[in-house]
Amino acid sequence: MISIIKKFYHILIVVLIIAFAFVFAGCEKINLSEIRTDCYYVGQCADDTYIIKFDTVASDKANGKCYKVENTPIAKEQLFSIEAGRKKCSVVLNGTEIPVKVTPSVISGDSIIGEYNMGKDSYNFRLYKYESPAYKEFEAQFEKEKYKVSVTKDVVYGNAKGFWSYNPEKNETFAKAYTDKLGELLKYNLSPRDIDLKMDIYVPQDDTSKLRPLIMLIHGGAFFNGDKASEAYTKWSTHFAKMGFVVASINYRMGFLPSSCQVPTRLTAQATAPHKMQMPQCDIWYTMPLSTA
Repeated sequence: MISIIKKFYHILIVVLIIAFAFVFAGCEKINLSEIRTDCYYVGQCADDTYIIKFDTVASDKANGKCYKVENTPIAKEQLFSIEAGRKKCSVVLNGTEIPVKVTPSVISGDSIIGEYNMGKDSYNFRLYKYESPAYKEFEAQFEKEKYKVSVTKDVVYGNAKGFWSYNPEKNETFAKAYTDKLGELLKYNLSPRDIDLKMDIYVPQDDTSKLRPLIMLIHGGAFFNGDKASEAYTKWSTHFAKMGFVVASINYRMGFLPSSCQVPTRLTAQATAPHKMQMPQCDIWYTMPLSTA
């Protein structure tokens, strides 16, 4: 008889322990502390999509900003705060407490899931930590040499009246260079002739880009000296093509008669009114077309 009573007391104690455990579990406050402040949460509340950012989080309070995703250029920012109770959370939106009770079932750094009640209606919500999409890393373009280069030389891009289209520069005075060139002027009876205008094209090899920027190199030389094939322009063209640019290094018509009045005549040839600029040379102002090739 005594043993039966002892067994009964043992069972009663176990039942009471279990009952107290359920009571205290039901009285425990909702803990918000696992919500993260270093990310955004994105998800559905009923039929709407929201983006939520928590600014501060404690075990029983949290506040932040929320944005409803709509078909508008700018999402309206709304400030909210949440206060945790025994089983539910109350919400204040833009300084006004709203008649909604939130009952979360899952609170973690990766997700917040549960339901909320508005009057007699109940709705589910699911919010997940926003994960940035995977982006492919591309090597920086046009910053360093990384391609081999192919060169197509002497591509004809036009034809014009002139004396010559190239004259490699020499380490000599302009007067000496011009005197040496007088023979060529006399060869054509001091009259310009039709000459082909040519360019060298430098292209990066094994570049998969369909659209590439173009650099056009136009050498100087006072319309008398200069050549696209000079060492400096060849090196510059190769350098830029190795970086991924397409380069066109061009020659153009050059030469003019020795009399001073012929200098402005040469440079004003075929000038058109909408495309003129003025440049000083030897105290003479003259108009010059933007393109004299």
